[in-house]
Amino acid sequence: MVANWVTGELFRMMRETETPIEEVRIRPGDLARLIALVVDHTLNQTAAKQVFGVMWQTGRTPDVIVRELDLGQISDREQLTTLVAHVLAENADAVASFRAGKEAALRFLIGQVMRASRGKANPQLVEQLLRTQLSSES
Repeated sequence: MVANWVTGELFRMMRETETPIEEVRIRPGDLARLIALVVDHTLNQTAAKQVFGVMWQTGRTPDVIVRELDLGQISDREQLTTLVAHVLAENADAVASFRAGKEAALRFLIGQVMRASRGKANPQLVEQLLRTQLSSES
């Protein structure tokens, strides 16, 4: 994962901005911290790339940027369970389609939870909670 961030994002930005390595504002420890935020599901890939861009421009730490931009991913089970229950109640047709064997309906429901959370919900946890609630209500 570290190699992907260095050879992907870091090297790309260095090429695009013609910045030599000595002038890169991102400290190695801060890049490691950004990657750790992705690994522990505090950030999704999209948010992490946004944080990386701000780190590149400012040299600020990822934790500060995440707080300032309110980019943290929602992984709180209770909060997501409430969102999932609301989405299921609002989308009876998709629930029926899923129970009839249409897996695509689950993707739709995940999308609705993501929309309700403004893209901040942990998608893996959302899928798990949806499957649990859909199987327990059948």
